[in-house]
Amino acid sequence: MSMVSEEEQRAARAKVITALGVFALVLVAVIIGLIWAGHQSSPAGSDAGAAPSDAATPPAAAGSGGPAAPGGWDVAAETALATRLMRQFPDTASMPQTLAPSGLPVIDVPDPTRTNTSGVGEGFPATPEGAIGQLAALEVVGLADLNPDTYNAVYRSVSLPGAPDPAATPLGVQVDKVYSQVVLQGSTGQPISSRWQLAGAQVKGVTSGGRSVVVCVAGELQLAQVNSAQTGTGDCQAMRWTGSDWRIAPVPVASAAPVTWPGSPAFVQAGYHPTNGGPV
Repeated sequence: MSMVSEEEQRAARAKVITALGVFALVLVAVIIGLIWAGHQSSPAGSDAGAAPSDAATPPAAAGSGGPAAPGGWDVAAETALATRLMRQFPDTASMPQTLAPSGLPVIDVPDPTRTNTSGVGEGFPATPEGAIGQLAALEVVGLADLNPDTYNAVYRSVSLPGAPDPAATPLGVQVDKVYSQVVLQGSTGQPISSRWQLAGAQVKGVTSGGRSVVVCVAGELQLAQVNSAQTGTGDCQAMRWTGSDWRIAPVPVASAAPVTWPGSPAFVQAGYHPTNGGPV
């Protein structure tokens, strides 16, 4: 039976931490000719350089004034809201660091009332907080092993037909990168064990008369592979209320969420509010 040297263990641990750092890459998609300034009201804490809101109350519903799609959906407003760029931070902002008391109102996130066939909590209320709960439920199960197949399947289980490909979303891309790097450095061939925990959220905006919302969740990801490692994560999704559940909407991919360590100064600057409750 071969023994792994202390030097080899340190090297393997460093590779894992490096892989986790991929979650903090700045993924700002610059879309030529796409200017949404003045088209959609700007919720505090959403745009680069904007000051975060000092209240947990979601922004009022907004519309584009254009013709509605079948079902009454204001697709133009949904698209504008989802694709509007959000404030981004250096990679180091996602690493464990000193917390900063924010004094911000806490968002109470409801618990699920049932579970779907993929193990994802469902049955959240028709409120922005309910949409936050649904997105958090996706992260809890989808990031349980950092396997792209797991994330993609879980994502699709709470998506409407025509929703973005999970592998093309900012978080989906990072899951694939982290999984590839960790597997490449690992020697055991054992499944990756990880745990995501909700720590903060924000409502980017509401459209279609309150039936469509873009929400963002911030969490702490703990990875046990060679040695324990932690990082902050962020994810935003455009969600629609179907009459019984929140589902990822068939609109373009939402812009990358701010990625920060929960409770840090950057977390507050990004517009996140601390959360209470929600899926675990």
